[in-house]
Amino acid sequence: MGNPYRNSPNGNFNKGFNVYSGGELAFYQTGTTFSLISKFEAEKDYSIQAACINPLMNESGKSGAIVFSIYSINKVFDEYISTTDTSTKISNGLKYKIYLKSDFGYWLPEIIKVYKKMNGTDEYELTDEFFYSMYTGEVSFDSIDSNVKIEVIADEEPHLKRPKIRIIEGEFKLKTSFPIYSQKLLFYDNEELFHEEVKQEEPIAVMVESLGTTYTFIQDSDGYYKPTNTGVNSSFAIARIQIINTEGPKTIKLLWMQSTESGYDFGLVGKMDVALSQSTTVDSDVILNAQSQTVTTPIELLLEAPTGIHFYDVKYRKDGSGHTGWDMFEFQIDASETVLPISSDKVIVEDNYVLKLSNIDYTTRKSANVTHLVYLDDVLTYEEKEGI
Repeated sequence: MGNPYRNSPNGNFNKGFNVYSGGELAFYQTGTTFSLISKFEAEKDYSIQAACINPLMNESGKSGAIVFSIYSINKVFDEYISTTDTSTKISNGLKYKIYLKSDFGYWLPEIIKVYKKMNGTDEYELTDEFFYSMYTGEVSFDSIDSNVKIEVIADEEPHLKRPKIRIIEGEFKLKTSFPIYSQKLLFYDNEELFHEEVKQEEPIAVMVESLGTTYTFIQDSDGYYKPTNTGVNSSFAIARIQIINTEGPKTIKLLWMQSTESGYDFGLVGKMDVALSQSTTVDSDVILNAQSQTVTTPIELLLEAPTGIHFYDVKYRKDGSGHTGWDMFEFQIDASETVLPISSDKVIVEDNYVLKLSNIDYTTRKSANVTHLVYLDDVLTYEEKEGI
């Protein structure tokens, strides 16, 4: 006869974990996933271990050690510079990106100062291991490996980095970006004005911003914004699409794809000006719930952009189970006009007089969606649809 009192696997008796830091008990944890950033102080290095506990049993032996560092993010801005990012600390190895803004009438500077220091040291040292653009306001780090201090002082006058020269159709031409708020570029040769360039207005601006949460979305080299919580159980990544439209109502396109554990890990896009919860909660007030969808070819979602400043929140929530596919929801933004003008309609005379409609502007685009309607004496005689 078999033993009726045979034990189940040891894990079934576990009620929680004691987490040790440097050999000392740091805290008690019931779940198997927690945020290193929220649990530990900045500017310190850590080595943690865990042990299973049950009040009716002895504590298990400690696990192997996990070694990591928590670094500080110190933003020292003057009164005219701001950012929506509220991060004050970050784990080592993570990407980090923020966008700077200057008050109207002030300018983002040509140069900012960024300092780094290692845990256990007192002095910050200047570094050039970051990316900064005075044209977009982006400040980013490919991987954080020390404490960071970012110092930014607004300029009262616009400045330019060295103008860029490109070869276009065999001719050297100046190709220089306009700083934010600037309307003209004036080119001088030995103090003598020889060229003036007027900015072509961009009536709509779209930015994807972090909300200061542990995980967000970062733009990859392929143009898609991807969550930083890939592979992290019981977590969420959230970002905000900020739209500034100075003209009449428009529509922008959000292209999205997803490959995850079906039914459990998925993306959400909230309604305009409705904030999504900063948690793994499945919000109901959304325009897209991608649950149980595997999409590896971009799908188009149209976002309304009325005049003024508006936003849409995007969230990728991951449950506490396994990983499948890319383990992410990703998106990119196309702020151009949804419907382009017809550029080359023509009639091809064949046996049945075929009207051939085409739009060469669509040949270089990933997505298009337009219907051509042809009327004869105000009567609809032909309809053809382009796009995906």
